[in-house]
Amino acid sequence: MNERRVGRFLVTTFVVSVVFRLTGFIELFWGALTSARETVDAVVSFWWPLICTWVVLCGVVLSLDYTLRQRFPIGDSLSEDEEVHFEELDVPDHPRTKTETLERTLDRAESVLTEQLRVLSDTDDKAVRTVRAEVILLGAIASAAQITQQAIPVNIWMKTGGALVVGSIVAGVFTYSTSSPDFGPGPKYVHSNFEDGDGRTDIYVELLEGHNEAIAHNRGQVNDSGRYLFITQILLVGGLVSGGIGVLIVL
Repeated sequence: MNERRVGRFLVTTFVVSVVFRLTGFIELFWGALTSARETVDAVVSFWWPLICTWVVLCGVVLSLDYTLRQRFPIGDSLSEDEEVHFEELDVPDHPRTKTETLERTLDRAESVLTEQLRVLSDTDDKAVRTVRAEVILLGAIASAAQITQQAIPVNIWMKTGGALVVGSIVAGVFTYSTSSPDFGPGPKYVHSNFEDGDGRTDIYVELLEGHNEAIAHNRGQVNDSGRYLFITQILLVGGLVSGGIGVLIVL
């Protein structure tokens, strides 16, 4: 390090130290060090109830998810014994018949894939609208609580309702933020066939295999998204009912 760089370094660190001193950051830093135990106790006392509530909500969501999986297992992804191996299909050897059969099958697969993507998009849109309504609801409640002059007594029903609504928001965000649909085969499925000079039927077989994988993947995505949206709405209804009971008790 040359003398010029050393000089710049010393000047910069000195200026930053002066700024810290004038803004009171140094006193705050040393105060935090000398009262580390009190600081840790304050942080723990603030976050501990929140962490416990979060763990309970996660347990509720996971329990509901497990219950729904056991109750409605139809929408799960394809198991190994359900997989289709297109190279083993007994399709008539006549070129025209084989091509027409594969074309009809491919059209059907594309229709199924399109419908799956539509359902996923509709589910995500419902989850977004639900979360938006819940955030507006919480904002309206907070604003009303600040406007009123009287202290509002908060009972266990109100607290439970608020926790359920927050859990519903978390489940709703999880619903549309974790979906990863498969949009089907891309150019890579047919590019190699064109290069090798294969016929149309071989390209159709490649496309059918790609569509089968995408449909199997989206089948699980549709099922999971539907369950998470159901949990979101159940928690919202539970929160509204619990909060309503709390308000009636206060009145």
